[in-house]
Amino acid sequence: MKSSLLESAEAIRKIELPLFKTIKLGQYEGIDQLLGVLVFLKNRISDFNYELLQKVEITKKEKEVDFVKASVRQLTGKAKATTLEVYEAALGPKFGLRFCRPEDVFYLRVAYQGQPKYGGGSEIYMGMKPIRLGDNRDRFLFRVSRRDNGVRLIYADALYCCSNFTWCGSNVFVFRRPRNKVS
Repeated sequence: MKSSLLESAEAIRKIELPLFKTIKLGQYEGIDQLLGVLVFLKNRISDFNYELLQKVEITKKEKEVDFVKASVRQLTGKAKATTLEVYEAALGPKFGLRFCRPEDVFYLRVAYQGQPKYGGGSEIYMGMKPIRLGDNRDRFLFRVSRRDNGVRLIYADALYCCSNFTWCGSNVFVFRRPRNKVS
């Protein structure tokens, strides 16, 4: 009996995913300055996405945030999973991750200029609460991608916000990883 309890406790032990990026937030005075840096680095943002990104509040206080990236298969153990299953797995006790904030997509795009070209799991979806644009009923989720021609993009997609949308096991998400507090 004792060994089965011990095995159960081991099974739910938190799994540490490898660090993907540590990014310093709050280093820009406002959204316009951050967007200016993105444009300077030759990132492409459509008019619609620019309008959506203008609604995002960015933190003014400097702090470092750790990010992990993981495939749907790594998070859920499945070849296919819904958005709800992905989020429940990532945020649950097994991984203990946190949602990204909408501003994180900007900082990730700046920090990930060497992103591989489209394909092979290089496209990254932000594990975040969906955001709305004005009175629009659609909710959006950001993704960071790089096309075959080398153009680096930030997209906002409405399709993927449905809790029952099904993802392939190879789709990759980024989440915030809480830092261990030192006593």
